[in-house]
Amino acid sequence: MPRKKNIMRTRYGKVAKSSPTQYFWYRTTLDISSDINEPETFNFSIAICLMIAWLLCYLCMIKGIASSGKVVYITATFPYLVLIIFFFRGITLDGMEDGIKHLFTPDVSPIVYQYNQWSKLSDPVVWLEAGTQIFFSLGLGFGGLIAFSSYNPVHNDCYRDAIFVALTNCGTSMFAGIVVFSVMGFKANRIHEHCLEERNKLLLENAISTQFSLFNTTTIQPIIPECDLQKELDKGASGTGLAFIVFTDAINQFPGISAFWSLLFFLMLFTLGKRIDSQFGTLEGAVTSIVDMKLFPNLRKEILTGAICLISFFISLMFCNGSGNYIFTLFDDFAGNFPLLIVAFCECIAVSYVYGLKKFSDEIELMTGRRQTFNWRYISPLTMATILIASFIKLSGGSGYDAWNKET
Repeated sequence: MPRKKNIMRTRYGKVAKSSPTQYFWYRTTLDISSDINEPETFNFSIAICLMIAWLLCYLCMIKGIASSGKVVYITATFPYLVLIIFFFRGITLDGMEDGIKHLFTPDVSPIVYQYNQWSKLSDPVVWLEAGTQIFFSLGLGFGGLIAFSSYNPVHNDCYRDAIFVALTNCGTSMFAGIVVFSVMGFKANRIHEHCLEERNKLLLENAISTQFSLFNTTTIQPIIPECDLQKELDKGASGTGLAFIVFTDAINQFPGISAFWSLLFFLMLFTLGKRIDSQFGTLEGAVTSIVDMKLFPNLRKEILTGAICLISFFISLMFCNGSGNYIFTLFDDFAGNFPLLIVAFCECIAVSYVYGLKKFSDEIELMTGRRQTFNWRYISPLTMATILIASFIKLSGGSGYDAWNKET
């Protein structure tokens, strides 16, 4: 996979120096290399953090759902508390209205796709990313939901639960988006104001130097920066870049005690992240499947859980080197989206055409009093198949990745 051009250039036409947050994240924390083919040194600090994360996961899962369920009460509610605090802090910041307006203003500007004029909403990759986000946030395709639901009573109304969880997830995503974009609006506003100050300063210096240029023909005219608030708002980020660079930069500019807000944010990130309770669900899905299939009938569940955590830890050590962040990004971009939709698509096909939709509907009706046929047979598989096919066609031309230039 080719590396994208990674030199950061400013409107002044010269290479930009990295911000302190970028430098700390890429050079100190990740000790990142310049290319995915250059792993360079092993990062023991990241490996130790990874080991602690898997150890915490094992301790929380050692008794199965009996122990993990109690932990989820904290990991699921604490982020809401922090989001509410950040919401009231965000709406008091200068420029927050610009960020929120940017969030709810759709980008329908035409872009070139092959030989046609398409809009962002017509880009299949956008829908793929949206579908992946929903699958991640709801935990679909990982097996965790099926594992946890196996502990429910037979007549539990899973249809009602599904609607409640989906609506809660949608509301949480919108609320979190408002919080994030209010802070991003504040950050963009601060950068824009600083740019205007620099611009006015250069214009004043240019006016003064123009007077002297009448007597000196070798005077070099400075390049006047172009200040555009909309461009600053358009400078988005995703993944670790949003959490550890962009949002952290914005928090550091908060009036008052920024360290307090940083502490709250990273505590929320620890419990929300890609998340520790989601990791419980994924692990529970694997453990429950192995136990139910009786692959290791004489092995205690605590030992099986520990073995899976240990194996997963050793596999994830591949990310603990200079090029680990690039590999992680590739996994997140490709191994984390296409397989989820493919698994869910195959699940719909298996339930509808292999297991039998009538038999499945009879069982759902026994549990909830409602029959479900149309969505499983038509809507869900057709939607996922359309997104997958369009995304494969769009990405068939190849793609690249962003690399960190150590010299900047």
